[in-house]
Order: sequence, then structure tokens, then C-alpha cells
Amino acid sequence: MPGKLKPIRIFGYREGDVWQAYCIDFNLAAQADTAEDVRSVMLEMVKTYVDDALEGQDKAHADVFLNRKAPLSIRLKYYWVLAKHAVYQLRRKLDFAFTDMLDIDTLQNNHRPA
Repeated sequence: MPGKLKPIRIFGYREGDVWQAYCIDFNLAAQADTAEDVRSVMLEMVKTYVDDALEGQDKAHADVFLNRKAPLSIRLKYYWVLAKHAVYQLRRKLDFAFTDMLDIDTLQNNHRPA
């Protein structure tokens, strides 16, 4: 049975020849050549970040790391992209935004000593 699910808000857009993605819930950023690649890179980055926060040398401060928001300007851009998505029903060449569910409790349980 899944544990506590946390929505993870990520958005991306093309700037020149590069796609950029941001996770506004953990203040993470990534770049890649395609929208699919940057989405994949960002999801892996988020999973690694959460894993490190829960099991890294600073795991005593996991609550701080798991509640680290992006600056207001980045969060506002997320909502702008989300609004554009709703209005224009984004085409592949435009920006994207999505929310993914991350099971924090299961990740924590996987790293607890038996």
C-alpha cells in the first residue's frame, strides 16, 4: 500500500535550442535537448534528491530539504506556463507543466534498517 504521496510540481520550456525544467517544490533545475529528455532528467534528479535528503549525510535535516521551495519568480513562471497550457492546450513545440506523485513514506521505509 502506498504511503504519503506528495505532488511534485515541475515545468519546462524551450529557450533557444535547449529545454529547461524546474521543480518548484525542491528548487531543482535541469537542461536537455528535447522536452522528453529534460522531463526524464528532472524526474530522475527529483528521485535522487529525495533519496539523498532521506539517506544522505544531512538526513537529520530531511524536512528542510523536502520543503525547499523555488524562488517566487520561478514559482510564478510555473503558474504562467500552467495557465498557457490550459488556454492553448499546449502543442509539442510549446512549454509543458505536470505534477507527478512521489511516495515519500515508501522511500523512507526502503532506507530504514531492518
